[in-house]
Amino acid sequence: MSCGELENGLVGFFAAPDKTLVRRNAFIVAYNGQPLNTKFHPYEFLAKDDIAVCTPKSGVAMETTIVAAAMLKIEKWRYSYTCKCFKEKFTGTKIPMPVDEHGNLDVDVMNAFV
Repeated sequence: MSCGELENGLVGFFAAPDKTLVRRNAFIVAYNGQPLNTKFHPYEFLAKDDIAVCTPKSGVAMETTIVAAAMLKIEKWRYSYTCKCFKEKFTGTKIPMPVDEHGNLDVDVMNAFV
């Protein structure tokens, strides 16, 4: 996968040189092109070096991951072709997520959204 807009970032089919590089059920975030462009990939893929791969922690539901990827797109306004995103900047990015009145993630809202 790449930071490209077309075909969900797919640039080709390749054999993994190292199985530890294979990702699944993660979303990718572009550092180049249209920075912070975000795409979810529930299948196995390899990533180029100009994207961040965001893998959810163990136990996080797929719906939560999909909502996080969608909500991250709200932050795209912070970056442009002249103000690129890179790992150090992206690490501090906060993802706005739906929460209930107690400040906990609102799973019902996320499930309904997906």
